[in-house]
Parts: sequence; C-alpha cells; structure tokens
Amino acid sequence: MKDESIQKVLNEVKKSFGSEKIKVLNYWDSDLCSAGITSADDTTDIVIYISTYNKPNGLFYFELDRRNIEKQKLISIKGDVDLEELFQIIEKYLGVARIDN
Repeated sequence: MKDESIQKVLNEVKKSFGSEKIKVLNYWDSDLCSAGITSADDTTDIVIYISTYNKPNGLFYFELDRRNIEKQKLISIKGDVDLEELFQIIEKYLGVARIDN
C-alpha cells in the first residue's frame, strides 16, 4: 500500500480534475511515496511522476516522462512544486482541464 502522503496528492488530483480524466500508474511498486499519472483517454504518452519522499508537507518532486522510451530524452523537466504548480503542469502537459467545484 502506498504512503498516505502520495495518496493525499492523488486524491487532490482526482478531486480537481475528475477521476475519469486521470489514470494513476504504479510502475514503482517498491517506492511507497510515488506514483505516476497520465490522461485517462491515452491521448498523450506523457507520464507525470510524483514523489513525496523526504519532502516537507505541501511540496512534491515531479518529473515528466514519456511512455515511449525512444522519445524519453525529449523531455527534461523536473523539480519541486506545490499543489497549484502541479495542477498547472497537469493542465499544460496532459491537456486535462480542472472541473468546476
């Protein structure tokens, strides 16, 4: 089972974008503080890796990856972000809009 810190982030993402628009990927079974997300409709090969490991509350490490390994080197965007910045990255790179709450 994943750590509570990453589960909280994923819940916020699903709440803000809709669980039907976001697909959670778990390519990192042994890393309990991380997960990946992509668009649920598979219109992009972008995966946003998110980790809460060793981060203060409210900050997350992210990396943009591609599921297509041959194109993986085309993206080199990573760093620490807060929740609002993470939401902006989701909107920009996954093309998913936030739902009205």
